[in-house]
Amino acid sequence: MEKLINILKKQEFHILLYCLSLLLFNWPVLTIFENGRSALFYYLFCIWGAFIVVLFFIATNLLNQNGKDVEK
Repeated sequence: MEKLINILKKQEFHILLYCLSLLLFNWPVLTIFENGRSALFYYLFCIWGAFIVVLFFIATNLLNQNGKDVEK
């Protein structure tokens, strides 16, 4: 768990996450699902949800690092 927290705090991981989001939501990748609209919907929904969860963990770890109380 400590390794994951250390990875989430690194700026390199934030840059990697940004580049990965640009890649996954870009035009060439989205054309893979042009035949099925339901597959595109599920793809966008799952990837978007995964990014929100990762950003939530990054935000909570950064708040804990600054000494603020997250539980309130």
